[in-house]
Amino acid sequence: MFRNLKQKNMKTMYVTFAILLTALIANAQYDTTKLDFGKSKILILTDKTTGTTDTVVLNNTDPENGENEDNDDCDEKKFNSHWGGIGIGLNGYLNNANEFKPLTVDNYLDLNQGKSWSVSLNLIETNIPIFKKYVGLATGLGLEFDNYRLANNVILINDSAKLYSYTDTMTNYKKNKLAVTWLTVPLVLEFNVPTHDKSINLGVGLLGAVRIGSHTKLVSEYKDNDIKEKSRGDYHMNWFRYGLTGQIGYGSVGVYVNYSLSSLFKTNEGPELYPWSAGIHLAF
Repeated sequence: MFRNLKQKNMKTMYVTFAILLTALIANAQYDTTKLDFGKSKILILTDKTTGTTDTVVLNNTDPENGENEDNDDCDEKKFNSHWGGIGIGLNGYLNNANEFKPLTVDNYLDLNQGKSWSVSLNLIETNIPIFKKYVGLATGLGLEFDNYRLANNVILINDSAKLYSYTDTMTNYKKNKLAVTWLTVPLVLEFNVPTHDKSINLGVGLLGAVRIGSHTKLVSEYKDNDIKEKSRGDYHMNWFRYGLTGQIGYGSVGVYVNYSLSSLFKTNEGPELYPWSAGIHLAF
């Protein structure tokens, strides 16, 4: 509101200045030549007595920031996607029977679902408008941190031809998780429906990812002290992942769902499990 008021005042000053200048020219001994260049006007004033020439440029811009009044609402008129931001939610996986758990034979990877969290930081966003501010594509780069909290007292073995585990009967672990970090690249088609002061946004598309880190973390307790063990390794997980992503929101707040079409683990080296994540998203 203040910006619009300021711009209206600048426009009034511009018109007033132009009127005064025209009046002065009309009462002086000048020959005047006027040239129009879009939003700019150039007046060439020639003194009939001395023959000297002066040039006056009138430019319909805001002198403080140089922005043209026609671009007052530029930010509001261009397409802005809602992929960039922070997402927090739960993660897990589906087996090849579309159940939200591993098969019985792979139950060592059963999850404590309520403590399996995913955090996404979508740091770089590029917008490609298709139809005004209403439809466009979004792409960019992000980071995703998946934490699979294992429900059983097991230790995953990394240095073998195939993923396996054994149950530790000597130590009771208070925390046991498999953590994976991904570099993500989206291609999302987004629709924005404007309302009174915000927009309803809906995005669907593809999400590719490259695994850039993974480890297990075990936390046990001994004499009231926490003992933490972290083991880095690939644990027979795939380097690449591709899948589907969807998001719906109002303004900068929304919910999202990601589902991988590729298995978390390599073929014949681990269970056939397809990761998913879902949660709340806050757009930048």
